Amino acid sequence: MASPNDYVIYLGADTIKTGQIVRDQRTRLQVRDANGRIERVKVDSVAAAIPSGQAADAKELHQQISELADTIDTDLLWATLPESANGVTPKQAASEYFGSATTLEIAAAAHALFNDTLHFK
Repeated sequence: MASPNDYVIYLGADTIKTGQIVRDQRTRLQVRDANGRIERVKVDSVAAAIPSGQAADAKELHQQISELADTIDTDLLWATLPESANGVTPKQAASEYFGSATTLEIAAAAHALFNDTLHFK
């Protein structure tokens, strides 16, 4: 998984969130979210982890992910995926859409898929 001070992109309170790991408790992480609040996050809720040197802070990271997610045409993505697309992972969606699957692209795909309730439920 990730180490303390690394950043994670996770599902929290029905939205995709970003935060910095404060403490790893094996099945749960203590994460400082973009607003500075400490949350307990299940490891299973983490979509991606980003090493601490690749982002200045959680707010900047969330902004980068949101901007990249806004470039994703989910109608086009839906049309290019196989018919069993309801089980698609963010990594598969990023690979299909961007032609690669960097951590930032996976996080952006997770953000776009989560926010598109028409195609991806």
